[in-house]
Amino acid sequence: METGLALTIIGSVLSVVGVLFFLFPAAVNEKVMEELSESAVRPAAALRSVLGGSALMTGILALCCRSFPQDEASMLLTAYGIGMSVMLTSILLIKPRKFADEIPLPPVIMFAVLIGIAFYSA
Repeated sequence: METGLALTIIGSVLSVVGVLFFLFPAAVNEKVMEELSESAVRPAAALRSVLGGSALMTGILALCCRSFPQDEASMLLTAYGIGMSVMLTSILLIKPRKFADEIPLPPVIMFAVLIGIAFYSA
């Protein structure tokens, strides 16, 4: 896959996720977390909003860099692959670390696909 296309896909997915997390943090929390106590709703939404801003930032970076020359784009895609592997690992460790009863499947699938695109295209 061409590096520009890979960066466009990665950037678009991360940007969409970032916008959703940033604009609708409480709604996202309701979908992905068990019921929160009233005192935890706002802090959890604040953290989800920051996570959304981080995803949006990395998505914008990928979109802005999609016209990089092959060597630089490959280096960036390798960095994205490594970074998203760290994110995937942190998600997979949610259950063993006893932070949740189940591992959320949608982000696992999303990161696995994006990691594959990043490393394949690099």
